[in-house]
Amino acid sequence: METLLSVSITQHDAKIQLSKALKPIFKSEKPVKIICIGTDRLTGDSLGPLVGNLLQKASIDVMGTLKNPVTAIDIEKVLEENNGFKDYCVLAIDACLGRSENVGEVKLREGSFSPGSGVGKDLPPVGDFNIIGIVNIGGFMEYMMLQNTRLNLVYEQAELISGAIQTAITSDFVDDEPELFSFEWACKAVGHPLPKSMQIEPEGEKTNV
Repeated sequence: METLLSVSITQHDAKIQLSKALKPIFKSEKPVKIICIGTDRLTGDSLGPLVGNLLQKASIDVMGTLKNPVTAIDIEKVLEENNGFKDYCVLAIDACLGRSENVGEVKLREGSFSPGSGVGKDLPPVGDFNIIGIVNIGGFMEYMMLQNTRLNLVYEQAELISGAIQTAITSDFVDDEPELFSFEWACKAVGHPLPKSMQIEPEGEKTNV
């Protein structure tokens, strides 16, 4: 799995940078399905539903809100009911635990991930891209760490993620510079090559599967 961008809620330009990285995803040929994973019953795991609520209020189609959460254990059923979202580019959003120096960071990654793996669950992978927010320290007593996570930190991450998604979807500009986005420009802006899953193969060439 490739990390396309890592920002912290303390960065003044975090929303701009994340919007730039997200823009090519929402410019893809496939429609984007946003799945916000988590539960409102556990503070540290409420990042996904909080993002879902904020996006829903902005009239953006999303799965997973505070009222109707998509928990990690729901993923298998959701994938089965929707044929694995094969016709969509799936952007999955979830909370995770990590190193103390990384708490408060938000990462955009290319590839799928398995929700709940940090707390020992073995669940099917989801997402063509994913956004994770590091909400607390991992490595021991994971459930207790999630229970004792500060809601303010989670909410700030949710505001950052939802704001960046709204900007990436609704605007051709993420700052004051009058530059229109393209796949190449947006990826170059954050110093990454165009993601492999969005590269167009030259005519006459086929990829072995």
